[in-house]
Amino acid sequence: SDDNDDDSAGVDPEVSLLALADMPPPAMVPRFDGVAPVATTTWLVNFLLDHPTPHTGGWWLLRSRADHARHGFSSQDMTLWGADLRNPALVARQAVAIYQ
Repeated sequence: SDDNDDDSAGVDPEVSLLALADMPPPAMVPRFDGVAPVATTTWLVNFLLDHPTPHTGGWWLLRSRADHARHGFSSQDMTLWGADLRNPALVARQAVAIYQ
């Protein structure tokens, strides 16, 4: 048995966190009438902790909230917490194009 069976071995923790933050669909998707393609137009990400670690069991808490949508675009905020639920590990602001 290999002592290091972790699939993330060798991947920078910040890269993993960035990939996790990019995984969910835009916050406006639940309001769509049907399937529609989307594309990020801008994405600003701020890492707030030097060494972010996941919560027990490897879990992260992610909140994504759309605050405006009009004329084929939406803007949203995202916050991601790990083991320290009082201080976010990452905050982000994203603009999304919606092709309907």
